[in-house]
Amino acid sequence: MKHAFFIISMEHYMKSSEDVPITFLWDKDQSSDHCLFIIVKGGSKIRNLLNPVSSKFPNQRLRKICFTGQGNAISKVISCAEIFKRQHKELHQVNELVYRQYQDLWSPRENAGLESLKVTKNIPVLRISLLKDKPSQSLGYQPPGEFELVWSQDAKKDAEKEKIKKHKEFYRKPTYSKKKKCNQPH
Repeated sequence: MKHAFFIISMEHYMKSSEDVPITFLWDKDQSSDHCLFIIVKGGSKIRNLLNPVSSKFPNQRLRKICFTGQGNAISKVISCAEIFKRQHKELHQVNELVYRQYQDLWSPRENAGLESLKVTKNIPVLRISLLKDKPSQSLGYQPPGEFELVWSQDAKKDAEKEKIKKHKEFYRKPTYSKKKKCNQPH
């Protein structure tokens, strides 16, 4: 069976509606008084996200912090969570990755026999929840203190590389260069 692909230039189309989210995520959790939700965007500065969280976290009623971001903000969500976990080592972590679907509707500019197009995009959304209490779910769970093992191994490797580098520099044979004679009159 042969498939025919037609390349249609999008210059003959215009967007008839904005991105419409098809799926909605985590709406039921956001009403909790014991949870602080941080929406991370691509242009957000990490210190502007973490400073308010650090001041609110010692509150005894606050049991959970959620960092959520989508698309190009996912790496910033991970950075925020890791920095915060390093400051507060007793936290449990739950990672949730889902895809949010958006739908674009494109209609033809002219009546040239073209049909309307419906384009569906899947955008990754990451939510990292940091909890004071151990969660009941095990999917995406990371216990507290597990990150220290990885960081300590990396630190040991770096220290060993530095030791080898210093050893090589210390025992390196010195290089001597010949002095050039100056053509100066005596």
